Amino acid sequence: MPMLTKKCQYGLKALIFLAGLPLGQSAIVEEIAKTQNMPQRFLSQILSQLQIAGFVTLKRGRGGGYSLARKSSDITASDIIRAIDGPLTVLPCESKTHYHECDDCIDKARCLLRLSFLRAQKTVSDVFDNLTLEKMRTMADLGDEQPVCQS
Repeated sequence: MPMLTKKCQYGLKALIFLAGLPLGQSAIVEEIAKTQNMPQRFLSQILSQLQIAGFVTLKRGRGGGYSLARKSSDITASDIIRAIDGPLTVLPCESKTHYHECDDCIDKARCLLRLSFLRAQKTVSDVFDNLTLEKMRTMADLGDEQPVCQS
């Protein structure tokens, strides 16, 4: 089972692409979909969700398109993942914001499965909380027209 849904992967790729645009420039859905090799219709739905969540803005009309709503240094991978896929957890009893007790748990304070996964979850959260779109762009050192992920 993959950790991130395809929807989240596409959302991350689209935002990383937008983070690489010069200040004040936007991109239309068709351009993002084509350069990032993703379905245009699905991407349009994802970008609408990201707009509602406050990550992108949409300028309509000639010369319009999507652009980041905030600086790429202010948007983290964890922000995006949580907005699209929900909590960064494996077990429902790990989440701080979407906590749900496991049906078969006798004592959550002593549950070895929960305690082990909480430790792993904290490590993953720490990494994603400190991974900004700007850092992802820098790590990849991509040109404007290259796909975010290459086969």
